[in-house]
Amino acid sequence: MKKIEFDTDLDKNGHERLRVKITTNKGQLIEVMYQYESFIENYWVNIVRYDCSH
Repeated sequence: MKKIEFDTDLDKNGHERLRVKITTNKGQLIEVMYQYESFIENYWVNIVRYDCSH
């Protein structure tokens, strides 16, 4: 299985980010997760998360 994980900053200050995790097996999508987070009062807070696995 191949796993890809990365974070992308969504603002100039680095207080908003999108986390992405994707898992494939022989070209087939097995699992995917998108999570939007905000840095609030010195902690990363999950605002919304979408995930799916098959």
